[in-house]
Amino acid sequence: MHGYDYSIPKPGGQYLGRRFEELGFDTGTRLPREIVKVLVDRFYDALQSVAKGSGGRALVVDFRNTIGRLWHDEIHPNDGGAKKLATQAAKKMGLVL
Repeated sequence: MHGYDYSIPKPGGQYLGRRFEELGFDTGTRLPREIVKVLVDRFYDALQSVAKGSGGRALVVDFRNTIGRLWHDEIHPNDGGAKKLATQAAKKMGLVL
C-alpha cells in the first residue's frame, strides 16, 4: 500500500487550492499546507495499522517528503517526481522480495 506525499495547495488550484478558498482559507498562508500534512499523516497511521495487523502480508511505502518541488499540479508528480516515487517503491519492495 502507499499513501501520498504532502501536497501543496496553490491559489486557485484545481484540486486543493480552490476547495480551501471556497471554505474561506487563504492558500497563500501555511495553514492549508499544515492541514494537508495532518491529513496525510493520519492516512499513513491508518495504513500502518492495517499493515501491522496483516501478519506481514501488507507493506506500506511511505512517499512523504519524496517529491519535493517536482509537482505537475497540486496532487500529481511531474515525470521527475514520478521517478522518485517509483525508486522509493522499488527500494521498499526489494526489502520484502
